[in-house]
Amino acid sequence: MRVIERYSTGVRVYRGRGAWSLLTPLRFILSKFYGAWLRGTAGRAVRGAVRPYDPGRTPLIVSVGNLEVGGGGKTPCTIELASAVFRKGGRPVVVTRGYRSRASGAGVPVIVPAGADVSPGKWYLLEDELAERLHGKTADTGAGLRSEILGDEVLLYRSRGIPVVIDSKRDRGVRAALELLLPTHILLDDAYQHRAARRDLDILLLDWKRPFGNGRLIPLGSLREPPEAADRADAILFTRAGGRSVPAVVKPFIGDRPVFFSRHVPDGLTARNGNLSLDVLEGRRIALFSGIARPASFEEIALSIGAGVDVSFRFADHHSYTRRDIRWMLHRAGSETTFLTTEKDWFKVADLFPDNSDLFALRVRMEIDGLDELLETAMKLKKPLHEAGAHKP
Repeated sequence: MRVIERYSTGVRVYRGRGAWSLLTPLRFILSKFYGAWLRGTAGRAVRGAVRPYDPGRTPLIVSVGNLEVGGGGKTPCTIELASAVFRKGGRPVVVTRGYRSRASGAGVPVIVPAGADVSPGKWYLLEDELAERLHGKTADTGAGLRSEILGDEVLLYRSRGIPVVIDSKRDRGVRAALELLLPTHILLDDAYQHRAARRDLDILLLDWKRPFGNGRLIPLGSLREPPEAADRADAILFTRAGGRSVPAVVKPFIGDRPVFFSRHVPDGLTARNGNLSLDVLEGRRIALFSGIARPASFEEIALSIGAGVDVSFRFADHHSYTRRDIRWMLHRAGSETTFLTTEKDWFKVADLFPDNSDLFALRVRMEIDGLDELLETAMKLKKPLHEAGAHKP
């Protein structure tokens, strides 16, 4: 399989590729400054107190996060937790900042009802109201534009029927969820470092093969926080696990916390005309493309299903595709090629590819060992909202 990278200059600088490796000393210095800043702010932010709209209604609040930048499996984990809540008859709601979306800068909570009955209000916006405000009533708000407005992760939740509240201020987003969506469970997506929002359970995701990346803080490495920050977690979930043993490098930081293991498994295909089985790819010449933090993981899953992969095009995480990108891939891949991408990328490219192109998204889900036990752990830690410590500025 050929790998063709099409990264921006900014990504190459960050990764220190080629001549940009000359900037490694500067990245080392910046990493040291960042570490000093983290130590200086340690302890200032603690788990905050969210004032409930209705004191009698206290949903279980679960945070899903990691220590590394991007690609940690937070979205598939959150989807799997929400699916388990649905199966038990509950009403999950995801609260997220909507990374790199127009909604994150709206200044008010943006509600993605996903089938829930929510009326327009003055202190929040429904997704259609935001789309109209940004692009007008007659604008084409297809999947690509919705991805720009809401963010690719939010569209994944929406496709599963999971209501979402997008807000850069998580505590305000939680209050909006409480008032408007009446949840039994609130799932905080990527909130491990956002400690102002109270939670009952902090799930920390660690990659089983490389739990702490290269062990260095950004921008020299991929860590947002040093390994010692794992001490704040209530439960550890290892992703992409090849076994059920705890990696030696993690053992000093786990203590007696409950530990869980998970894997990313293929779950079918998405096409323009609906969902299909993986058998559709049999005998085809496949070109992969992705704009995610860990393209190698996507490539590994695609190869595991027996797909005849000829080439993989790698773009930067959260890449905004253009028609020029599509034409470039069509030219490089050649004729009679089937294109396979991730679900996150699907929303951004489905309207850009020619109608006669063979284009599919590989659906992947997280298979969590002991999923019910993980939710039971959260229930044991649940406490009334007013018992949480107040946020300290």
